[in-house]
Amino acid sequence: MALSHHDALVFSGSFKLKTAAEDFSVFPPFEIRSGVEQRVPFLFNSPHSGRYYPERFLAMAR
Repeated sequence: MALSHHDALVFSGSFKLKTAAEDFSVFPPFEIRSGVEQRVPFLFNSPHSGRYYPERFLAMAR
């Protein structure tokens, strides 16, 4: 299995694998909210919304 520098973090000389799933496991990927009664069919999808960006993710985006 080949690893890249994106697959690992180095802390004080130790080697720790960290995956994107671990980065983003802090918050659920989506949330379902519903009212007391649904009167019309409605689906709202906002795939690019978000507020949580782990430091490792930001470093890879630069």
